[in-house]
Amino acid sequence: MKQPSETAEEIRRLDGNGEHDVRETEQIFGNDLRPAYWLEEGAARSCAVCKIEASGIDYEGNSGSWSGTGFLVAPGILCTNHDVINNRDVAARSRGLFDFAALPDGSVRQVSTVRLRPDKLFWTSPVVAEDGSGGLDAMFVAVDGDPGTTFSHMSLLRQTFSVGDKDKLNIIQHPSGRLKEVAIRDNTVTWQDARVVRYESDT
Repeated sequence: MKQPSETAEEIRRLDGNGEHDVRETEQIFGNDLRPAYWLEEGAARSCAVCKIEASGIDYEGNSGSWSGTGFLVAPGILCTNHDVINNRDVAARSRGLFDFAALPDGSVRQVSTVRLRPDKLFWTSPVVAEDGSGGLDAMFVAVDGDPGTTFSHMSLLRQTFSVGDKDKLNIIQHPSGRLKEVAIRDNTVTWQDARVVRYESDT
């Protein structure tokens, strides 16, 4: 989701009485304007994002509990990072919390919890593969039922990357396990190759 990029400069000039007339004008640096329906599309996609609560042995070999962010890519399939869910045992212990988000009055929405089902589907790729090559840092796992019929899902695109250099990446997430938030500023793509995309967005 893009944020308008604009500043205002003061223009001072003399009015008919010899007094300074101060007016504001906009100075545009690039065009970040989007159609209004972009907000509705962002809200719909936000529904597919959930908080993940996990426990067990993490990807660094430490025992404990932690949280992360995931999103539905099909009605019954969840995607997250390998460092959030690194193996089947962790997946079996984990759960996804949908609608873990604030309402305008500050209260919390009614949360829906789903179990992960690695016995039905589980695939993961670490940041660095066993042969030393770069991995994808991605994980796919089945979930109980089809929560995507309620919360929608985001189908994956089949091309390597659909973003370009200097594009803006707005990330819907549960940072540090908090209620759902969105990164919409300082979010420029800075570099990418066939496996990795780097960006300035807060996560």
